[in-house]
Amino acid sequence: MANIKQNHFNLVIISVFLSFSSILLRGEIFVSITLLINIAVLLLYNLNYKNKRENIVFKKELFILTIPFFLSLFGLLWSTNYINGLELVFRSLPLILVPWVYIYSDKDIIRKGFQLLEIYFPIMVLVTYYSNVLIGLYLKSIGYGDYLYYSGFSKIVDVHTTYMALIIICSTLFIIKRRSELSMMAYYGVFFGHVFLLILIASKVAFIIIAILMIYEFFLIKVSTIKKTILFLGILIAFFFTVSKVFETRLANRKLEEREKLATTELFSNFLEKDVQPRYLLWKSSINSLEGLEILFGNGTGSHNDKRLKEYKINGLNKAIKENYNSHNQFVESFYMFGIVGFLIFIYHCCFLLKSIYNDRNWFLFLMYSSVLIFFITESILLRSLGIIIYSYIITYVYMNLEQNFKKEKC
Repeated sequence: MANIKQNHFNLVIISVFLSFSSILLRGEIFVSITLLINIAVLLLYNLNYKNKRENIVFKKELFILTIPFFLSLFGLLWSTNYINGLELVFRSLPLILVPWVYIYSDKDIIRKGFQLLEIYFPIMVLVTYYSNVLIGLYLKSIGYGDYLYYSGFSKIVDVHTTYMALIIICSTLFIIKRRSELSMMAYYGVFFGHVFLLILIASKVAFIIIAILMIYEFFLIKVSTIKKTILFLGILIAFFFTVSKVFETRLANRKLEEREKLATTELFSNFLEKDVQPRYLLWKSSINSLEGLEILFGNGTGSHNDKRLKEYKINGLNKAIKENYNSHNQFVESFYMFGIVGFLIFIYHCCFLLKSIYNDRNWFLFLMYSSVLIFFITESILLRSLGIIIYSYIITYVYMNLEQNFKKEKC
């Protein structure tokens, strides 16, 4: 009986590991199915083996943790398109299922599953994405085009660049957490292997986070100040020469030819005109489309976007009209869907996590969650199934690591 229980215990740990790791494979449906299997396995284990629960789960905190789901649920009440609204609520289920089921399950199972992720997920990321790099090289060699840049690489991987960058950032942070357990050669090999992938993806928000990780890495180096400064400057110079062409290309918003060079003023002017201004107009259009009580309670979950599309037309956002763009900003999208009330509640949810991390003085978790918040500025992460699933795991991972530290202090 003991062996059977141990086998079941190990099986559930593996299911936790595989559930998150499935985000590396193509297809949001597959990822969702894997998650549901993992939830079912955890629930069955909890029903069969009644372990003593740790008296550390606070229902109030769990409710705050799952606020994004309840916002989408309550937004359904004033939705103008219940079919789309119900579909979005259904896709948002991981935002409540993952935190509640994981936190109410055997803590050893979940934490060991997370430990497996910290060890093996970075390796899986490198193997998966560099395999796609080889495919891109092959396609380029036979004249099929350049698939080793931004949207081209995204087509091979079949994951949007923003979400790919978020996955790689999480993997990089797992490596940073295990820094002391690895040799210097192994650590920097894997670390810069991830950095190169972020450069390859060329997501603008990824450049910001790369810079933050580089600065964080600088402060982690345990050598003399002079050596640290020299090393850091060397990394910055190498990094500059590595990403300069890619950075210029992303500022230009088009693929520059090998010998093509644009003036710095032209690059930034192009960046402001073709990137910053359109995003600002997307945000402005979403906010301006709300009228009357909508300003307080929003447009509702999955509602028709007719008024927003009219604002897009007024602001000359033809591509946004054609492809029915969202706000491309999670904070603005929350305001658009749930109004001032929902926006403030969502901000409270984010601040709760930030405050909890700060109180614990856990800078690793601060890096992880603040990275997500940076992505929120440029993408409506919680509208896509993949983004919803990733975020549900991140908030659960953050909470349970804080909870573990809290428990250690009490012991």
